[in-house]
Amino acid sequence: MWTKQDTAVAAAYRVDAARWSGLFDELMDAIGSRSSRSEPRRRVRDFLAGLLAPLPTKNCWTIAEHAGDDGPGGMQDFIGRASWDDAMVRADVQDFVVARLGHPDGVLLIDETGASRLAKE
Repeated sequence: MWTKQDTAVAAAYRVDAARWSGLFDELMDAIGSRSSRSEPRRRVRDFLAGLLAPLPTKNCWTIAEHAGDDGPGGMQDFIGRASWDDAMVRADVQDFVVARLGHPDGVLLIDETGASRLAKE
């Protein structure tokens, strides 16, 4: 449950853009290593960057445009045809989060809205 104090802290929090950019690059390198081809590695980076971007709607068209593509075909191909070992990618993401963002006493909270935050017990 968020309190007024939590909201004030969240509003005053400053994001270190260089740090987060570096962390994003590290994560993309880990996930990208699961594909032997450069095209899926580029697409996963562009797709996730689009999901994280403040786009008014998020679909293959808007994410493709955000990535600089002329249309959604490449993103649709990535989603529908790219071959990934989802269990290995999920393990990569889990390992990344624990190693870089985790805290020994931390708990990741996710609610039905999809909002998440790290909290200490």
